[in-house]
Amino acid sequence: MTLKTRSLPRLATLTTSGHNLLEAIIATGLFIMVTVALSGIWVMYGRSLAKSGEVIAANSLARSVSEGLVANGWEFLLTLDGVSPLPEKDVVVERIVRGRRADIKYNVVYEALFNKSSTLLDNRFFSEDICQLTVTVRWNSNASGKDDSDGYNAEETYSMMVYKKGIK
Repeated sequence: MTLKTRSLPRLATLTTSGHNLLEAIIATGLFIMVTVALSGIWVMYGRSLAKSGEVIAANSLARSVSEGLVANGWEFLLTLDGVSPLPEKDVVVERIVRGRRADIKYNVVYEALFNKSSTLLDNRFFSEDICQLTVTVRWNSNASGKDDSDGYNAEETYSMMVYKKGIK
């Protein structure tokens, strides 16, 4: 005689595959919080990138002006001594930003100081054949939050020491 055993119904197993709804909600919430926190950093990165482009253009302009002044020779630099204020120049730099033309007007001012009567450097070590040439470039930056009354809210200064015997 054979005994028939009746099998009991199978209970659901404890191991399931996939994620439940609570885990999905928590993961989505964490993703949203991180994205919102990083969006502020992305905005600051964009502003600093725009500002750095303006500063690079201003620095290049200041360096070009100072090299042009030095290229005119020592005698020309002597004519700048004591001239106050030196003439200002407005220079427009053409740029393309996000496919659009975005010109910036830079204001350039330069100054030449000579080492007469030890005003710059001590005469014990340096002669009067030294000139400090300073070029200041100012502009109105959209990337900066500051606003000045004279219309310029950003400034870059380039200064160099020129030795008379170093110029032809």
